[in-house]
Amino acid sequence: MNEFENALRILADFHQHHPWFRAVLTLGLTVVGVGVVNFGVRFGLRRLGTRFKGRRPFLQITADAIDRPLNLITWLLVAWLVVPFAIGEAGSDLSAYLPVLNNGAAAVSVLLMSWALWRVAAGTRLYLLAKYSRTDGGYNDFSVIETGNLAARASIVLFAVFSLLGALGIPLRSLTAVGVVGGFGAYALTMANQILISNIFAGFAIYLDRPFAVGDWISTKDGAVTGTVTKIGLRLTTIVGFDKRPIYVPNSVFNENATVNPSRMSNRRILQYVGLRYDDLHRVGGTLQAIRSYLEGHQEIDQDKLTLVNLVNGSTDMGSAVEGCFGASSINFMVYTFTKTTNWVRFQNIQDEVMLNIARIVEEQGAEIAFSTITLEAPKPLTLAAVPPAVLLEPPKSGA
Repeated sequence: MNEFENALRILADFHQHHPWFRAVLTLGLTVVGVGVVNFGVRFGLRRLGTRFKGRRPFLQITADAIDRPLNLITWLLVAWLVVPFAIGEAGSDLSAYLPVLNNGAAAVSVLLMSWALWRVAAGTRLYLLAKYSRTDGGYNDFSVIETGNLAARASIVLFAVFSLLGALGIPLRSLTAVGVVGGFGAYALTMANQILISNIFAGFAIYLDRPFAVGDWISTKDGAVTGTVTKIGLRLTTIVGFDKRPIYVPNSVFNENATVNPSRMSNRRILQYVGLRYDDLHRVGGTLQAIRSYLEGHQEIDQDKLTLVNLVNGSTDMGSAVEGCFGASSINFMVYTFTKTTNWVRFQNIQDEVMLNIARIVEEQGAEIAFSTITLEAPKPLTLAAVPPAVLLEPPKSGA
């Protein structure tokens, strides 16, 4: 026992007379302790992430997101403990450095927390994109997901900025003076970038109102832009035309022009005009009724929507002439109905079938589809029999 006490007394004397040993021992114990805690926490997070995988996706995302920031926070704690001790051992006045160290540690902690939240938002976005991706070959509408992710990131940035100001001890009222001084410059920049700002605000409006989504075929009312939406950005919307060339449209264009979105139509309309000969006037009524009966029994025609087979009302373009139901060379009627499908290719095939069968019905009714004709009325030809004999036998006068 005396030998053990002697060893402790010798160690205490050595520790008292050798401050470097005390510093190294303290630093080593601190690093080892924090390292053990760091390993335990990260090991626990990984176990939780594995346990939650497939069952609690958002808890798994959170555990994976805070892993790396938490690792840096623990080593920040080491620095926060060791640096003041090193300053004290160096004989410097710790009170002069302590506010700076505390503010710096708080600022770094805010940045690490913001980084963790950013990773949570990014992981949530990727999870939702994977969950709601279509597997049938159609376009994915991720507008709601992207809008929510954008709002979450903006909130994180605001949290980081105001938390940093608080951690660094910068009062918000001091920023007012800076804002007043820079107000004129900000106004000049705003005026110079008003087009950019209008595009950004229009992008927010598109995200909120969702007049179209990725995969929709849209066109502006003036017809200047037509194509399929492939990307909706904060400033630009990318549209691919029918010739497969990309069109980069500033978002403000959709604020200034009405946008037509045929992709969201409930049905597609068949509107065609047919002309019958005037010789078939007595067959027009029966022909129209036969066409109505055919459309009423067609499986691809939506019977809940309006179907009309009537003589045209008013004027319509029947080729080269603008005419009403009684045209220059035909009695004109219209076929007005709606298909169940909205697929453009399938609609074209259905319309081809309907119009060819209408032509067959016209033929079965004994009528014919009219084509443009011109009737010429020439005067009767002059014959010798119509000339009086006296005129033929009378000799010509002299000097004639």
